[in-house]
Amino acid sequence: MNNLVVHQIFPFAVVSFVLLLFILIEYSIKKEQKRALMILAQQFGGSCSKFFLGCSFKGEFQGLTIRITYQPPRKNTPAYLRISLEKRTRLKLRVYRESAISRLGEKMGLVREVKTGDEQFDNDFLIFSNNKEQAEIYLSSFDKKNIVKELFKRGFDELIMDGKRLLVSKPYSFKNDSVEDLSILKVQEILDILFKLTSGFDSNFK
Repeated sequence: MNNLVVHQIFPFAVVSFVLLLFILIEYSIKKEQKRALMILAQQFGGSCSKFFLGCSFKGEFQGLTIRITYQPPRKNTPAYLRISLEKRTRLKLRVYRESAISRLGEKMGLVREVKTGDEQFDNDFLIFSNNKEQAEIYLSSFDKKNIVKELFKRGFDELIMDGKRLLVSKPYSFKNDSVEDLSILKVQEILDILFKLTSGFDSNFK
């Protein structure tokens, strides 16, 4: 009888232990996550708030509003870290890493993208814009292309200028990636890079 009770309780005990361990790990990750974001809030004079399993931060940099958001993983979608700098402009851009699928779309005439004239850059990146001519002028700058390369080199897989903000995002996991990415130094570097992208917006782009 005792052996029967033990056999019945053991699976429940194992499941309970695993569940408790998972909760403790998640709590630890959330605590470290919030601590990093709170430090940023103090540095940039913003605020940190939690939502669902993620965190968001809003502050100010060089007179512009910044937002840092951690989006938790969803079904078929990994977790994402997004950093944005709010800046209004008529020019809109979307830059992604070129892929086999996008190349196939180009050959079939399904994908119409901006070409900068820099063969290596055009082979590496897929660029869309609401104004092809202005986008080509903007990205004709050697410095601008290097900035884009630097962002993708740092793990970001998307650069968006949607008329209201400049935003970069990358897959991110607090379990696997270093919380150092949310250090003041690292975030400052990304914001500096994004701020450089806002230069060169003359009357044609505003």
